[in-house]
Amino acid sequence: VIRENVDIATGGVVKIGDGAWLSGGNSLLIDATGNTELTGTARLSAVALSLSSGRIGFGGGSQGLVLSAASFAQLANTQNLTLRSYTTIDFHKSISFGGVGLATVTLDAAGYVGVGNHDVTVTVRRIDLQNSGQPATGAGQAGTGTLTLSADELILGAGTKRFDGFGQVTLAAGSQVVGEGTGRVDTGSAALTVSTPVLTGRKGAVQSLVTTGTL
Repeated sequence: VIRENVDIATGGVVKIGDGAWLSGGNSLLIDATGNTELTGTARLSAVALSLSSGRIGFGGGSQGLVLSAASFAQLANTQNLTLRSYTTIDFHKSISFGGVGLATVTLDAAGYVGVGNHDVTVTVRRIDLQNSGQPATGAGQAGTGTLTLSADELILGAGTKRFDGFGQVTLAAGSQVVGEGTGRVDTGSAALTVSTPVLTGRKGAVQSLVTTGTL
């Protein structure tokens, strides 16, 4: 499900209460244009799990879907996780997906924002970075924190992906960074580092890496 022209101010709310167990077998999608609330004893089970919300926060925040290390313990048997924000994905703290059995994490948002000038690392076997919605609007914001996306394989997918609130953004892949579709990574004034033995693209890919800082 890909929504267009989403108004998060009047968006809907999904709340999964204590003791609830949602099992989707091979696939489960939970989509709210406002807030998505996952209480402490709720469990979600699916091989491929997609969570969408008006905003997503790693390690903090008060709107949308707020995720912590404890949240991922609630994901039973999930191998492929998609996190889709209709505005931004906000990074308050580092997050590691490595201990919960995930093979792929897809981050889908127009903006990726550092909050509080922290040094943030996101670690998983494969990261897909994309924006299935409209590009971010308004002026970007500078910061002094760092963001490192660390994976064995890192996919730069379609859409404009803007990074705000960081002084340094690092895309690190142990095997390869791969461009797919038409898109761009824009880190504003933040320095951008791509660390990988192979930088390549799928057939027909058109990708740009943009920064006014150091590349």
